[in-house]
Amino acid sequence: MPTIREVLAWLGCCQPPVTQQLRVVKAHGCANKKYCTNEVTNSKYTAITFLPYNLYEQFKRPLNRYFLLIGLLQLIPMITPVNPITTLGPLLVAFLITAIKEGFDDIKRHRQDAQFNNTKHKVYRDGATARTIASKDICVGDIVLVPNGGEIPCDLLLLVTSCREGVAYIQTANIDGEIDLKPRSALPEVMELMQDETTTQDGQDYQEPSDRIVQFAGELTCEAPNKHIYDFASSLRLNDKTLSISKDQLLLQSCVLKNTRWVAGLVVYTGNETKVGMNKRDPPSKWAQVDQKISDLSKFVFCFQVLIFCGLGGVGIATKYIWTLDLFYLAWPAVQPFYDPIVIPARFLLLTSVMIPISFKVIVDISKSWISRCIQWDLKMVDDQTQIGAIANNTGIAEDLGQVEYILTDKTGTLTENQMEFKACVVDEESFEGSAECSVMDDPTLRNRLQEEPSLKAFFRLLALCNTVLPVVSAELEYAFKYQGASPDEEALAHAAAKVGMVLSHKDKSSIELSDRTGNVEELMEYRILETLEFNSDRKRMSIVVHPKGSSTYMLYIKGADDALIQRLDPKENVQQLKMHLDGYARRGLRTLVCAYREVEPTEFDKWRQTYLEAKAVTGVARQAAVDIACEAIEKDLKLVGASAIEDKLQEFVPQTIKRLREAGIAFWMLTGDKYETAQQIAVSCNLMQPQEELLLVAGKTEMQVRECIARWREHPRLKDKDFRPMSDGCCFSFRDVTNFFGKIKTSRSGDHAEHSQLAGAVVEPGCCIIVTGQTLAMILDSPVCTQEFMDIAMKVASVVCCRVTPGQKAEVTRLVKATGRTTLSIGDGGNDVAMIQEAHVGIGLSGKEGLQAARAADFSFAKFKFLQPLLLVHGHYSYMRTCYIVQYCYYKSILLSFCQIIFNAYALFSGTTYWNSFMLACWNGVFTVVTVFAYVLDRDLPRRTLLENPRLYKFTRTGRGMNTATFAAFVFRGLMQAVICMAITFAIYGPTWVHPVDGRVMDQESITTVTYSALLCIQTGTIYIESHTVTWLNQVAIWGTFVFYWFSIWVYSGVPRVAYHMVVHRHVMDPIFFLTVALQTTVCLAIQIATQGWWYSFRPNMLQKKHRQSVVKGVEREYFYHCKSHPDEDEVAKFS
Repeated sequence: MPTIREVLAWLGCCQPPVTQQLRVVKAHGCANKKYCTNEVTNSKYTAITFLPYNLYEQFKRPLNRYFLLIGLLQLIPMITPVNPITTLGPLLVAFLITAIKEGFDDIKRHRQDAQFNNTKHKVYRDGATARTIASKDICVGDIVLVPNGGEIPCDLLLLVTSCREGVAYIQTANIDGEIDLKPRSALPEVMELMQDETTTQDGQDYQEPSDRIVQFAGELTCEAPNKHIYDFASSLRLNDKTLSISKDQLLLQSCVLKNTRWVAGLVVYTGNETKVGMNKRDPPSKWAQVDQKISDLSKFVFCFQVLIFCGLGGVGIATKYIWTLDLFYLAWPAVQPFYDPIVIPARFLLLTSVMIPISFKVIVDISKSWISRCIQWDLKMVDDQTQIGAIANNTGIAEDLGQVEYILTDKTGTLTENQMEFKACVVDEESFEGSAECSVMDDPTLRNRLQEEPSLKAFFRLLALCNTVLPVVSAELEYAFKYQGASPDEEALAHAAAKVGMVLSHKDKSSIELSDRTGNVEELMEYRILETLEFNSDRKRMSIVVHPKGSSTYMLYIKGADDALIQRLDPKENVQQLKMHLDGYARRGLRTLVCAYREVEPTEFDKWRQTYLEAKAVTGVARQAAVDIACEAIEKDLKLVGASAIEDKLQEFVPQTIKRLREAGIAFWMLTGDKYETAQQIAVSCNLMQPQEELLLVAGKTEMQVRECIARWREHPRLKDKDFRPMSDGCCFSFRDVTNFFGKIKTSRSGDHAEHSQLAGAVVEPGCCIIVTGQTLAMILDSPVCTQEFMDIAMKVASVVCCRVTPGQKAEVTRLVKATGRTTLSIGDGGNDVAMIQEAHVGIGLSGKEGLQAARAADFSFAKFKFLQPLLLVHGHYSYMRTCYIVQYCYYKSILLSFCQIIFNAYALFSGTTYWNSFMLACWNGVFTVVTVFAYVLDRDLPRRTLLENPRLYKFTRTGRGMNTATFAAFVFRGLMQAVICMAITFAIYGPTWVHPVDGRVMDQESITTVTYSALLCIQTGTIYIESHTVTWLNQVAIWGTFVFYWFSIWVYSGVPRVAYHMVVHRHVMDPIFFLTVALQTTVCLAIQIATQGWWYSFRPNMLQKKHRQSVVKGVEREYFYHCKSHPDEDEVAKFS
């Protein structure tokens, strides 16, 4: 019987389950049919599942379930005071809008899938000649032929290439954004079997595949489909011989073949089971902090509804049974039904259900989308060099940009340019650093000594040999070659070696050619590559074993981090002078690598290689550990050659940006893989650590020593009296906040001293900077007690530096900071930063030299770190202030309508009767008030220039001052006051004896409600006009267009016969008292509001109002506000924006 997951997979709702076992792939084998085809599915719905699955997703939201409950209750005639259409109609519209949006998005995904699935490819199947089929029809075990420039349709085991050496080049830009070419190689044993010389031309590349390709009968044993892109531990059984397979033989789906005429590969993984497909997942679901507040607000309003449901419902029941049962004209039944006690309370629940507006979610979502678009449209966030602008991948969390308390940043490529320049080296305990006039490579002293000292030549020879770069002919450079590699460090080292005369001129899978131009005569040196031991973050080194032509011994060249390499040197090597130079380089912020070598006898190498090949033959996750152990067996007793020092310059305006963001009260954590001294120097140069701050090193060889160190720093004078604040004031709603309501109002409208004391809550005053190494951090993370103790002191300082950290530790540290309740932002530029970026509340990816993986995984992306300043100080401020006002305003106008219902029931003996007719009730939130709310997304309370020049203003939004208990209570109180005033004036003027002066008709309920309704519409429109700081022509159109549409709508509705509202408006327009009453209600309510806000603005302003007043006095806002043109930023502010 099929499982639920299998059924959902058949319906297209999810991927089919993957069995976690080894996969055996036989070329042209029938057994492969049990695996899925190559049809790629990125769409979310099918024609069958769209309606039920979309409804299921929408009803997962608690508010939608609440509205459905209200709508169903309104279908019960005995308890509903209004027409059910007032709830079910807007709910259906909201569902329809969301469904249409999801449907169009999914149609785009279906089209993209169809384009890929229908691409034609040549395939060898079942021993037959090549035939052309669609990509979706490719099966596991087929042999696919890919031409130059073609996209790889599925994961292929590279069997044969057009290159005689079996090398193919691919571009992985579709996966990681890197445009550099990466080599892949076919196994020589397979190449020999599948190709012959008859298909070559002039002894060069193969022009076409040999007929032998259809006879291939190998059997591949590999892992089950998984998401590990950089691992492929497999083995190939061919002619009773087992060959080790690694990622070097794997061509990943969506890569593009470059500089290779053609390749043929065995299909290993297909469809959504490819490694790229397994990595496809929905981005992590992130809720903005404002969304959490909205949820809390909804709960609070619902509790208020329950209070009304119980309180006024009870009063209504008592009134009915005490006073009204004896009134004969009400015609009560002689015996009341058993459910009668719940009828009136249920009516009050339905009457007040409008307090949580159905259109609220749609309004907020559309507003957020517009706000995110404003970020993308900011031309001042476009990089001048790359012309890359800001991109908002997540439109739902823009408000969090205004509440960031901690920024966790990578260093290389994020704070720095990731443009490496060779600055210095140390050889034979002597440092070569060049001078102010010339670089170290152009230093005549180094050039002259290079010809005389073999050790210097050996150092640069090692730099040219021990790397993974590829030489490309280039006429632009004096040495005629440029180098492409996955690491900018290796490119810089290869260029440095070439510039001094040690030119890497040729490199393929099996050989290397160096052109030694250091002397008067150019010398060509040839090397046969025996093994390359690759770099990884655990080994922190790479090495290569080569056989120099004409030599009887082999050479192992190695370079890596000092902490990984020095311990592997021969004990006889003197490293004290080396360490001194390395520390000096690190204090200058340079990245260092230690270089060494050893001679390897052929017999020793052959014996070791057997162990190494056995380790590579291990299948599964254990392969990497076995390979690392094998590498350590030969990477020992090394002889020191020297060390290199590379400079990675800071990006422009990084120090100024960090300085301003720290002034805004934001704390920084720098997470880098560099050594301690380099990380410390970078922290100082980029203003993460200020000169007056004291550096506190957390270190220890054991957990107990680390805890003792933390305990010692906890008693430090600058930290001892600091308070740990787990949450910013006003960031959540609770009943404790409600009980302290009046106290919060007092503190929220305090003077200068209280204002600044509260706004300093998220980060303490600068005093110390904590630095910790990756080894110590690992011990801290392994111990919950130690973790808590470390976080206690780390959250008391303005900056923390973590050096020598791994990508996993970056994500774990982010998780720890996030767990304290602070709003976190992570920013990075490489694939190793993705986990950190996705873990934080807000993830920022830079489009840098390390590819686009970080940018694609991030919530927001742009080109340079300096754009973080306008993103937070400007867009973060605007996004937060706009959303907070829109959210509270939506509740205010709905509560205003509900309070009128409650007040009317005081006249109606709490019978649960509705004051409004169904048409007006349905149109209030969905039609008549929605446009003016949307127009508020254009509002700017302060000019961009003011926000950039005054980063301390960011503390207002960071501490949640835009929406908290006090501000929401003020909106509720305003709604109550205006409802009381409007109802009092309406009933005072239109008493029971009032008749229409036109036709003498008695004033019925429909006529009275029109008076109040019209006044409320004028009041709420006037309110948003008064509180808008930027009034553009769009605001004017929204406001006046609302009035025109309102009068047109009710005029048409009033003309419909057979409705209770028939001719109501027609009579009102003939009555001047109607217009005078509406004007009186509007004037009184708005006058009170203007007077109240004017008093607070003049005598108890908050920091934003003070700055606004200063701006108006200086006249800098006149053009901005009345002509809607932003001022040109000047000098330093202009550069950052």
